[in-house]
Amino acid sequence: MSTLPVLSGRAGLLRDHLFVQAAADDAADVLTLADRAGSGVVLSGSRSLRAAARLKKAAPNLPLLLDRRRYAGKNRASGTAAFDPRWLDEQRSLAVPRVLTDSGYIGSGDVGGLQAVLGRTVAAGSDVTAVLPIHPDWLRRDLSTFITEISTHAMPIAMVLEHRNDPLGILGTVRGLVTLLREVPSVGLLCSDVSALGALAFGASWAAVGVRTSLRHLYPADAGGFGPNTGTPSALVDPALALIKVDKIAAGWAATPDDPAWVCNCKICRGRTLDWLLYATAQEANEHTFELLLDRRDRLTSLPPGSLREQSWRAQCASAAFQYESLALVGVAWDVPRFLRHWQSV
Repeated sequence: MSTLPVLSGRAGLLRDHLFVQAAADDAADVLTLADRAGSGVVLSGSRSLRAAARLKKAAPNLPLLLDRRRYAGKNRASGTAAFDPRWLDEQRSLAVPRVLTDSGYIGSGDVGGLQAVLGRTVAAGSDVTAVLPIHPDWLRRDLSTFITEISTHAMPIAMVLEHRNDPLGILGTVRGLVTLLREVPSVGLLCSDVSALGALAFGASWAAVGVRTSLRHLYPADAGGFGPNTGTPSALVDPALALIKVDKIAAGWAATPDDPAWVCNCKICRGRTLDWLLYATAQEANEHTFELLLDRRDRLTSLPPGSLREQSWRAQCASAAFQYESLALVGVAWDVPRFLRHWQSV
């Protein structure tokens, strides 16, 4: 397996990695998705330690992170919940590049929960990264407090953003995330989607894209905590820069079958039009998606950090938004995802 070397130093610092995030039960399926430099795997859930041990035997050089996700679900742990020292120690025994805390959820205005997670992370050791599963108010109304607390404790962090739909479909949240990335060193992003590329463009050390909808952001507890389970996979429509349900893709193709935007030359599609994904397995859809996401990651990170990367990402979002307008002219009335507009505004 081809991998990008992990930098030495505090917490095994990662640079520009785009991870594939999957449940522990899906560990065997993700190796092919992350089989290239600059990628890696995040295994999620309480069983991820055992799955990680097996994965390390199969791919010893694979960058691997473990996210326990105690913060998810109807019965989520709160930010004040104590860490399990065994969870941290067993990650260390696997020589992961970053030891992630098994933090609970930090609700709106829960300063005590935030301080508890950060304080326990400092006490756990300099190799530990604080997982911060947060209500979006922390990136809007309480951003100054959030940045001050993180800066005071001085540690790497891994964000998890909560929302019923898309947390970065709100302009204030995008702006808050960009401010955080510019003011706080060593920020990662767990449980994301296409916006993971935007986070890398604006300075995130690493970001992870979920293989399922339930791992692409944190759903509120009153929405079940894990999101809908429709059974229909999503796949990347690369010109539109969005993950779209495969039945919707097939319907779009049927309306405009001669549009070259539907042709994909990735190693899975091999020049076919994207309607074939309606009959593909979830694994094939993910192989298509992550090859294209990692291609974009490679092009983005070939640019020097700073304004050039940011301009490139804005341009990619603008091009994708134009694609929706072109489709609308021929009768495919898809709404432009809000995140595409918002990333252009920061």
